[in-house]
Amino acid sequence: MAGMNLPRFTLPDMFVTTTLIAVGIGAATFTFRYGDPDKDAGWGAPVLLTAAAAIGAGIFAPFHRKRLGAKIGMFAAIATFVVGRIIYVFSHLHS
Repeated sequence: MAGMNLPRFTLPDMFVTTTLIAVGIGAATFTFRYGDPDKDAGWGAPVLLTAAAAIGAGIFAPFHRKRLGAKIGMFAAIATFVVGRIIYVFSHLHS
């Protein structure tokens, strides 16, 4: 098993993982609950990107790859936004 980066599920690692995921979900929930896309679009996107980065970092924290998880989370959030915009544009093309 030399060279494998197996997760270490110690108590401090689990606290970090749980905290990062909870903060990310809380920020995303706050944005969806109190954000109005028509009025305050300026603060919603950075908060959602930060939430996705926190969730990704939390998922990858036991593997000691928080930065990779944050990058994957942000990429997933951006990809979701782009795909959502494409679907929105094509669904309103013939309206």
